[in-house]
Amino acid sequence: MPKALIVAHEAEYGRAIAGYVGEGLEARGFDLAFHGILDPGGTIDTDLPAPEDFDLIVVFGSFHHAYDEADKSWLDPERAWITRAIEAQVAYLGICFGAQLLAQVIGGSVEAAPAVEAGAMTMEAVGQCPIPLGPWFTWHGDRMVLPDSVTLWATTSMGPQIYRVGNALGIQFHPEATPELIRAWLDVGGDHLAPDHSAETVWNETQAATSAMKDNAIALVDWVIEALVKQ
Repeated sequence: MPKALIVAHEAEYGRAIAGYVGEGLEARGFDLAFHGILDPGGTIDTDLPAPEDFDLIVVFGSFHHAYDEADKSWLDPERAWITRAIEAQVAYLGICFGAQLLAQVIGGSVEAAPAVEAGAMTMEAVGQCPIPLGPWFTWHGDRMVLPDSVTLWATTSMGPQIYRVGNALGIQFHPEATPELIRAWLDVGGDHLAPDHSAETVWNETQAATSAMKDNAIALVDWVIEALVKQ
């Protein structure tokens, strides 16, 4: 049975953070292991398991910023661990924050974006993008600056959205986002959204796209398995 490691930054969400991605992997025979880095009680666990023990690593999002010097105590060990996974050619899927960390370890950077991108979105393809362009749920206020070594597949006006480097895929959006996860995130941070694109607006537009976003998530999982895990 193939094994996938689910890495969450806010550990309180537990295995539920995997959402549609986890559902798709389990339906395709993957055994899922979970590691949470930031415990709500203040404990930080960067003792991640050996990446070589897994067929796929999925690193999820965070409310933190990949460039925040105050978080170097746990970001540096995690970036070193991601570097080890990439060098070992373990299949890697970086989602939002996970894609930003990947960008940093391959020579790119992360910076504050001029605005927050949130809600249901569709991207613009760069070349022949094998991943559905949308709709996807997105919510981020940072953007990646990618090195020339990557294959860029999709963008929006805010910046890169899908890129591949070797056996790793970085995506800025949230394919895992079930209605339950979106509701939980909005309850925590919805008051930080712009007044003209409120939590209620985001909720309504994503609910209208729920079925399509789930279908796209399963298509993404299938592509990851075929193109990254099985190669």
